[in-house]
Amino acid sequence: MFYWNDVSFLLQMRNFFLFCGFIFLVNELLAQSPSQSDALAAEAAEQGNWSLAFTYYQDAYSKDSLSFERKYQLAYSAMKVYEDALAISLFKEVNSTDQGNIHPEALYYLAKLYQRKGDYPVAEQAYKKLKKKIAKVDPKILTKQDLEEHISELSWAMIQPTDPSIELEWYSWNSPKSEAHAQWKGDTIAFQQWNDGIWTNGIKIPNQDSIHRSREQWGGVDVLQITELQNWKIGVGINPDGLQVLLEYQIEGWREIMALRSNQCRSSMPHLVMLEEVPTLFFASDRNGGQGGWDIWVSRWKEGWSAPFPLGTEVNTRQDDLAPYYDQNKLFFSSKGHRGFGEMDIFRCEGKPGKWGKCENMGLPINSPKNDIGLSVKRSPQSEEWLLSSARNGDGCCLDIGHWTLYNAKDSIPKIDSTDLWIQTIRHFLPLSLYFHNDEPDPKSQLSSTKWTYTDCYDSYLQKAEDYCKNGIELEEWLKFEEAQLNVPYDQWKRIIRLLLSALKNGDTLYIQIRGFASPLATNDYNEKLTQRRIHTLINEIEQYDHGILTPYLEKSLFLELVPLGEQQSNSSVSDEAKNRKASIYSREARNERRIEIIGIRRL
Repeated sequence: MFYWNDVSFLLQMRNFFLFCGFIFLVNELLAQSPSQSDALAAEAAEQGNWSLAFTYYQDAYSKDSLSFERKYQLAYSAMKVYEDALAISLFKEVNSTDQGNIHPEALYYLAKLYQRKGDYPVAEQAYKKLKKKIAKVDPKILTKQDLEEHISELSWAMIQPTDPSIELEWYSWNSPKSEAHAQWKGDTIAFQQWNDGIWTNGIKIPNQDSIHRSREQWGGVDVLQITELQNWKIGVGINPDGLQVLLEYQIEGWREIMALRSNQCRSSMPHLVMLEEVPTLFFASDRNGGQGGWDIWVSRWKEGWSAPFPLGTEVNTRQDDLAPYYDQNKLFFSSKGHRGFGEMDIFRCEGKPGKWGKCENMGLPINSPKNDIGLSVKRSPQSEEWLLSSARNGDGCCLDIGHWTLYNAKDSIPKIDSTDLWIQTIRHFLPLSLYFHNDEPDPKSQLSSTKWTYTDCYDSYLQKAEDYCKNGIELEEWLKFEEAQLNVPYDQWKRIIRLLLSALKNGDTLYIQIRGFASPLATNDYNEKLTQRRIHTLINEIEQYDHGILTPYLEKSLFLELVPLGEQQSNSSVSDEAKNRKASIYSREARNERRIEIIGIRRL
């Protein structure tokens, strides 16, 4: 897994220990008391070794799970090592117990975890709840201004369409570990792979499965992240102090570029290009003089390398800015400080050092809620072949190399207007099922309408976890159901609302087809009214969204085609025995039937 403070590309892996060291650690853990493991975990955390801290906190928690503080520390370390499911579960317990008194920041971390999972509406709810407690949060962790920026970023992320011309694919030779820094070298791909705690160089022929190793040595250490301009080579090595430094290949071999050195700082990810007929080196560094964290710096060759200077605030931010790649008058780079989808996103900025235009997020599907890092391209008269590294394929810890091709023929891809992009993105979520607790909304009502919104129904369902677990549902099963059939659909529904608004503002008329289901616990007449109430929760949600901004469109340019089905198409295996509540209310089969479906969308 990776962290942004590691020596090489800021990444560490879950397999941190060699086998012998791991066996030693296991034996040591067995002999530790919970308090001793806590102390060792705190020491490891202080050193930034979150893999080790997580292991010790796990051990302490397995022996004594009653400590509130231990639960919080395990949740925090789990977040650091990308054990997101565990971190979310524990932070929810912490927040429920604490109510923001001892660790108000727990709700912030919970929101961040949902954001990097892509559960944007759930994250948004958590951020909005945090508004009431922001005064209690340490401003070093989160300020009121930062909180507002997070909420604004989520609103932006939920209305971004996906570019249909980009079909991202992943190479079959990606490993469970990380592959990164992919660059075209002619018809081969050069990259780095994490192996047993170090980065090694690899060369891949795209249409073959074998990976060839290329070990270029500098003082006994691999030279990494090599960039070339004609016969000029710049690479990255580790100096005797353990810091990343930039290297240059001379006749006598690799040696450090002393003109680019700065005391006790790291320099990495070089990209060497010819800019205005002058060799120009972009690189990332955490040296003093930037905006904060890692920044992108540049040096030019004038009978030797000039003193480097940071790019302006158009590019660099208070957070990490990495992986520069300059091509056709555009700088591509990765950043966590510009508005994005969650973790690191890839951006482009047109111009040159000293004169940059506005930086743009490269959008979906190039970016994702997970870390997306580094671009490179190979061009031909017919196409552009792009490479990137992303953590979206797994649990967020490790990078894989992906690729896509853009064809240059003007008529190869039909032009799509912005409304079509929004509609295509909505269709990507369809059909969408939204689930309800038994007899909600308005239990025992004979009405066919309701004042509840779907958000009310969603919140009510989430509060029923204890009831379901008391009625024979295992906690693990409930958590899977909560994520797959409550959180994810709710997220997609809220994103659909935002996308609808963007499309309607263009003046189009849209039709959304919806149908409802119910479990067969009541009469057909009652169930038909119940499904009508459930469909009506979506109407209420649309009417109340953003202070009624969508209301003028209803029945004018936004139409809902309602198809209430009651129990007519319910699963025949679902129990209708009122006395057998475990089967008729709490079972998986019954839960699956209590839903409405958004079937499709069409444009008039």
